[in-house]
Amino acid sequence: MSDTKPSNAKVTSSTHAKRPNLTMEHVATPPAKRRRQRPAKAKKPIEPTVVVKVTDELGTLVNELSEKYLSSASWEQFVKDVRGPTLLRPDLDRLPHPAGLYLNDLSTKGSPAKSCGEPWTLEKKRLLLRRGAHKTANDHKDFIRREMVTNIHSKYWIVLPYQLIEHLQELRLSPLGIKEERDRRPRLVVDHTFYGVNQDTVALSPEEAMQYGATLHRILYRARHANRRHGPAYIAKYDVTDGFYNIHLEPRDALMLATILPSYDGEPPLIAIPLALTMGWTESPPTFCTITETICDLANWNVHKPYVPPHRLEPLAREKDTRTQGPEPIQEPSRTRPSGDSPPVPTSLPAPPLTNTDSPIEEALAYTDIFVDDFIQILQGSPRKRHMARRLLFHLVDLV
Repeated sequence: MSDTKPSNAKVTSSTHAKRPNLTMEHVATPPAKRRRQRPAKAKKPIEPTVVVKVTDELGTLVNELSEKYLSSASWEQFVKDVRGPTLLRPDLDRLPHPAGLYLNDLSTKGSPAKSCGEPWTLEKKRLLLRRGAHKTANDHKDFIRREMVTNIHSKYWIVLPYQLIEHLQELRLSPLGIKEERDRRPRLVVDHTFYGVNQDTVALSPEEAMQYGATLHRILYRARHANRRHGPAYIAKYDVTDGFYNIHLEPRDALMLATILPSYDGEPPLIAIPLALTMGWTESPPTFCTITETICDLANWNVHKPYVPPHRLEPLAREKDTRTQGPEPIQEPSRTRPSGDSPPVPTSLPAPPLTNTDSPIEEALAYTDIFVDDFIQILQGSPRKRHMARRLLFHLVDLV
């Protein structure tokens, strides 16, 4: 047992403790309130100011775009201010077609470009930047500068110094190349496969929209089986200007499709960012074909309308028409023996009939097809019917 003795002091409950006397000094000076410490706001990283040596119009445009970007509240706001309104109509969800809702998303938001890969590190970006553009791009430096000036004015691309955007997490880089064509001007092509951008792209567009692989077969089949009672078959082709560039990308996702421009003396490394679909990205064809195939479906569903109002482009299209008086005369097979020692080899197949008596198509041809961005019509009947079919196609392009 402990030898400690209990104390005789009384323990007073805290609730009955004697209150201290308050003087006037205590009443006159209330205790100061403690200030809450707010968490510090995350500061936006300060982008370095990079000035491009102005040697031509591209240098001037790059400096102007850099100033706009540095003064914008965000990358999204910068892109929306630079690229302008979309070329697609805003009410495509009311379109009488199953693809209407998807097309409305393209109009209001833009085409998504999502990646399933990890964000690139600064080390990887700088390594790929040092590797530069494709060899074909280095051989056409002057052409690329002129082409980028045109694309900036058309609001299809923007060009910025790499140092201004290297911190953006969505940024990926692909080498720029040039596709040379005979008797035609070169074409810009971005190799999104070289560094794995295409491989990491999440497929979000309807792949079944790409039906252009059998376009030639469908046209030839109808030309072969056309009923000659309705007269000759006429073929017309109409090209959509600028193709993929008519569809915007989502502002933040456009960074995934950035491309490296060739290096120029006295200038910092320049990066071109597309504002619309690019040639070389795996999702560009199915996304664009969704629009053209929808127009094609609507044209074939409404081709029998008795009257379509005139279109503003109709006079220009008529100037390109090739007017003929009628079908070309059928050439009889030559019965003259060719020169040479050996006679022609006989065939067991009967000669084809001069008239198409086994045609499975009874009605006059009024068909519209599409090869990526080229609308193709094969038509029969009177000039008025053919003009109505062309007017319908032109109006449906405007509708979308």
